[in-house]
Amino acid sequence: MRHGILFGVLVLIIGVGFSTVHARTITTFDNRIVWEAASVRPGTELLTVNFNSLAEQTFAVPDGAAPGSAPRVDVGPFFLQGFGTLTGLPLDLDIIDAPPLEAGGAFQINGSTYALMSVTFEESSDTSRIVIMGFDRPITAFGADFKEAGTGAMVDLLLFPGDPSPARVPVTVNTGFFGFVSDSPIELMHFTARTEGSESEIFGLDNVSIRALPEGGGTFTFILLGGALVLSVLWRCGTGLVSRGGA
Repeated sequence: MRHGILFGVLVLIIGVGFSTVHARTITTFDNRIVWEAASVRPGTELLTVNFNSLAEQTFAVPDGAAPGSAPRVDVGPFFLQGFGTLTGLPLDLDIIDAPPLEAGGAFQINGSTYALMSVTFEESSDTSRIVIMGFDRPITAFGADFKEAGTGAMVDLLLFPGDPSPARVPVTVNTGFFGFVSDSPIELMHFTARTEGSESEIFGLDNVSIRALPEGGGTFTFILLGGALVLSVLWRCGTGLVSRGGA
């Protein structure tokens, strides 16, 4: 009888997960240690990319080129790809760069290779400039060391799939580490400028860490992991393996 009740609870958990559409809940962090502890989920894996083993690679889409013509750069657990145009930008930016900055200056994050990005937010998606980060496996958390190449860079992350619209997460670029934890899986992110019509936001990121679901995982796996955890707790409580207050 007890097993039947517990099985029914698990079925209910999974059913609610598939049938309920809710706004994605995001929790942000500015401390890597705190973020890493908060990102832990059963069955997930923490992966980190520091770009040090990668050669510098051309990132810019030439002026007048068709949107999306930048090559995809595979960096292991995710890829980076520019989309849009860079009309009027005086830099031939690289997606993987190393100090010093091509335009001059002492910009660097930790003295080693990093990902350099330039994004805009225009009225038309054809004239906007975004950088896409696509994950080999869905993730539930993302964190990286950010640094602006200019002053006052204002950058947002768009998280996909949307539910129904993609969540927009403001990034604090100039304070070092920025990370977030999501209550539902993410398969793709867009880096974009926060303000429409603003000048290009140029920034770098390094030491990118993600919390990835198991191979073949996705929304269903995420729900099963949560359901299995709840079922385990219920079973232990029911068998007296976990003490309960007031017992």
